[in-house]
Amino acid sequence: MTNFVMIEATVDRTAWKVELERVRPRLTLNKAKRGGWRERVGVFRDGGAWGHENVSGVLGRVVKTCGDEREEVMRREAQLNTQLEEGREVHQAVEEERLALGARVEEMAEVTSGLTADMASVDKLNEEVKNDIDSSVHDTTNSKVVVEAKKAVAALKLENNELELRLGLSWMQLTSAEVRSAECER
Repeated sequence: MTNFVMIEATVDRTAWKVELERVRPRLTLNKAKRGGWRERVGVFRDGGAWGHENVSGVLGRVVKTCGDEREEVMRREAQLNTQLEEGREVHQAVEEERLALGARVEEMAEVTSGLTADMASVDKLNEEVKNDIDSSVHDTTNSKVVVEAKKAVAALKLENNELELRLGLSWMQLTSAEVRSAECER
């Protein structure tokens, strides 16, 4: 609620009266034109009191200007609403993609975990085979057994390298998905 405060004049009374007398001729109608109220209304209608050509013409231009401005506002509002809707659609698509990438990251983490466990078991098996080969090489003098054991070790090393490569690729895919997910969240 607005509180109204009384305005107190700071103008000297005599100065006010002098100024009133100076502008009084402009504020009152000429006594010759002071017929009835119809004449006074006619003066305003013809624009004589304001110095304009025709009050209805001025009002017509004001109405036209207001109408034009209203149409422009409505056009701009429709344009902004369209842009806002497009932005909402883009945001929704990005959010859906972010959720899909999050699910993909979780899936890749599970795959990586499984591959890590597989690699650990292969490493353990490789170590056991290597120990068996080392013990059998010392126990045997047959070169054929040694050659076969070396081939088996070489095959295990090759398989181990392949598993390490798969693990590295899985980690790379997981890291890439996490980076894309982080970029989408920004």
